[in-house]
Amino acid sequence: LENSTVRYRFETGLGLRNSAAISQEFEPDWIDWQRTSLRWFEVAFDTEYGTLSLGQGSTASDGTAGLDDSFTFHAGATDSSDGFGSFRFRDGNGDLTDVTVGQVNNSFDGARRFRIRYDTPVYEGVMVSTSYGQNILTSGDDTDYYDVALRWTGDVGDFAVRSAIGYQWLDDPNGENTRRLAGSVSVVHAPTGLNFAFSAGEQIDGANYIWTRLGWQTEQFAMGRTSLSVDYYKGNDFLSDGAETENYGIYAVQTIDAASVDVYAGWRRFTYSDQLGGSYQDAEGILVGARFYF
Repeated sequence: LENSTVRYRFETGLGLRNSAAISQEFEPDWIDWQRTSLRWFEVAFDTEYGTLSLGQGSTASDGTAGLDDSFTFHAGATDSSDGFGSFRFRDGNGDLTDVTVGQVNNSFDGARRFRIRYDTPVYEGVMVSTSYGQNILTSGDDTDYYDVALRWTGDVGDFAVRSAIGYQWLDDPNGENTRRLAGSVSVVHAPTGLNFAFSAGEQIDGANYIWTRLGWQTEQFAMGRTSLSVDYYKGNDFLSDGAETENYGIYAVQTIDAASVDVYAGWRRFTYSDQLGGSYQDAEGILVGARFYF
């Protein structure tokens, strides 16, 4: 439209079983499409004054806590809940507890909501975003979600840098209000393929965490790029004051250009402890898979 562009985006999950929903005592149906599988349905207006988006999609802070250019994120995301979130820790006697991996590992990242969002034009690599939204896909969620975020992308010599920080207000009329601050930075050394990512976040007056990842991308094999990484996550005060969370892992992704596929595998160890008198066994998880692209 003259100097502006109107975009429409629709995206849905297929409703296939998600590994993050599987636990020791529960497996969802192989196919169970629900309205929460709707990921995007929005209209966006791109103008010289910025972008205005309306509909289901990313809030302003979505992605600010998970910047990662190691290309191993599908083998192991920042907070690990993608693959293992519903699995429950066992106590010292081997019995299942009510504490899940997802409850004590969180990056406090933003999410997709039905929202109105504004992004400023990019100036010197800097963009500011803000949004207001609601979770219309989940019944009973009356929370108002307010977000603001700041992003910067640029090059420093041979290093490509991406950085972001986001602040969230979660106003629940039926419960406690929540404030969250989280950010991340990802750095890639172009000549060597070495890369580094760091993330930190806090729920104000609540839990907090730090996470770091060291990776390497190489073209050692003719079939395609190889991506390797190791990471470490440390959390405090999840579920109760004085609780401690740790997890760490190693990940590999092999791209096969001729087949347009990424084959990946990741191993992670989880530990959790609290000061409530109980004990929890360490847990290990292995995630393997393939991603086809076209």
